Amino acid sequence: MTEFEAATVAFQQASLEIHRTSLEIQQAGLEISRATLWVGLVQAGVALLVGAVQCGLIYAGLRYMRRAADHRDQQHEETMRVLEAQTAAQQGRHEETMRALEALILRTAPPTPTQ
Repeated sequence: MTEFEAATVAFQQASLEIHRTSLEIQQAGLEISRATLWVGLVQAGVALLVGAVQCGLIYAGLRYMRRAADHRDQQHEETMRVLEAQTAAQQGRHEETMRALEALILRTAPPTPTQ
């Protein structure tokens, strides 16, 4: 084999080695791209899960607040009924007291002179 042929074979082998290395680099780049895609999908899934949990917590909090407001409304209505009953009873006692005072005034008033 001549020196030129030996150099050509050596060049071809070097070219093949460079090509193999290039293919390995491309394959590694594809694997990195695939891993990046999976990481992106996992991040999107985690964000979706966190968002769903947040929505669930907000919904549960709003339901709890609504039940508490309904309970307060019920307590307020009961309190108002009791106060109305107490007011009616106090008005009755007040009217009774006023009649008693009127009767007392009439009994203790000095006689008016008749002309």
